[in-house]
Amino acid sequence: MTRYLFSEWDEIKKRLQKADRLLLLLDYDGTLAPIASIPQAARLPLENRRALRQLVKRPQCRVGVVSGRSLSETRDMVGVRGLILSGNHGLEIQGAGLRFSFPGGTVQKQLMNRLANALIPALKKLPGVWVEDKKFTLSIHYRLMPEKLTGQLRKLCGKTVRQTTRDADVCLCKGKKVLEIRPTNRWNKGLAISWIKAQIKPTLTLYVGDDVTDRDAFQALAPDDIAIRVGPSHATAAPYFLKNQAETNDLLGRLATL
Repeated sequence: MTRYLFSEWDEIKKRLQKADRLLLLLDYDGTLAPIASIPQAARLPLENRRALRQLVKRPQCRVGVVSGRSLSETRDMVGVRGLILSGNHGLEIQGAGLRFSFPGGTVQKQLMNRLANALIPALKKLPGVWVEDKKFTLSIHYRLMPEKLTGQLRKLCGKTVRQTTRDADVCLCKGKKVLEIRPTNRWNKGLAISWIKAQIKPTLTLYVGDDVTDRDAFQALAPDDIAIRVGPSHATAAPYFLKNQAETNDLLGRLATL
């Protein structure tokens, strides 16, 4: 049964205070920052940046952001030194002495470039759609597109991907008003978090996320870890939930003052 996090806060706070080494990981869009009509407008609230800067200074706490955005864009959007940053759903990891890049990166970049060159002209006729090339992955944003065209967009994307890759190299995944094209290498946020945990060896991990791709992250956590879903509590592997993104701001404020 999924429980509202702040109704259980006294228990959660005790678990956090007992942790000798805490690993705190958060998604970016819809979790650390409100979702915006265009990705570049999803700005990190100042209060969250302050809280992250406080938390990253604590010797018993490691803090990271695990995003579907590229690593470089995640770094620019967050703007906090000392964090563990994971981009492209875990395909790139850097920071706090860690460094990881999924093998076969050069081939993957070439494939994504070829796909972008095929998708951009194919999707021109659909208003409010644009393709973001993140080197290792592609994002097809359609938040500004009329809802009635969603089915047409998915069919057109699927057809273009099949013609370009013959289904052998990539998968088409659904997010919040975005279609993600990723390599079919079984690597995801969950495996990235498992890799980070193996390096850090935390006694407790807390992960906060809001999207479909965060389910892999929730499932990667140990039974004693803390998984928190932002938004509706149904269809999620997280035992706790927050009502909306604004409550993430509250959570970070509470963590920073523990």
